[in-house]
Amino acid sequence: MKLLIFGGAFDPPHNGHISLLKNAIDKINPDKIIVVPTGTATHKIASQTLSAVRFSMCEDFLSVDKKVQLSDFEIKSESKNYTLSTVRHFKTEFPDAKIYIVIGSDMLMSFKTWHDYKNLLSEATILVQSRDETETISMNYAAEELRNQGGEIIILNTKVVELSSSEIRLADSQGVLDKLVPPITEKTIRRLGLYR
Repeated sequence: MKLLIFGGAFDPPHNGHISLLKNAIDKINPDKIIVVPTGTATHKIASQTLSAVRFSMCEDFLSVDKKVQLSDFEIKSESKNYTLSTVRHFKTEFPDAKIYIVIGSDMLMSFKTWHDYKNLLSEATILVQSRDETETISMNYAAEELRNQGGEIIILNTKVVELSSSEIRLADSQGVLDKLVPPITEKTIRRLGLYR
């Protein structure tokens, strides 16, 4: 069984996230896909948006594939969220699964700063995609370094929508959200006046 885990703050989820998830699914054809919004992220500034709101916006991922489900495991956790803890949680739930995690190139380039990253490399296969051409060289170098430490790194060579959540927050604050986010997320942002 192949289990794909897609985690992130998703503040907010955007079309770049949707594109990345679709590309990962196309690459490995997983049996199960779990989207895991973070509670307290350890590698970036904590999200200002309530976790319940971010979780509800993640319902947009359900339209990507019928095998997608959402998990509030990290949101419900009272401790800091480490990817390794999340991987081990789902390994307990699905002991026969080969676990894949999908990340963007920016996360791969900082991967050696992640908590207990060597054990994470031994317990999960990393799927990664560059957001733009300028990141590709650095991403390939980082991938090779991690492979030399025993990691299995799969590079997704398909095109991704070049967006970041910070760009979305800025676009909304300037009133130009347009078609950068999927439908549920857009309605939630407008209804609650997020990022204004």
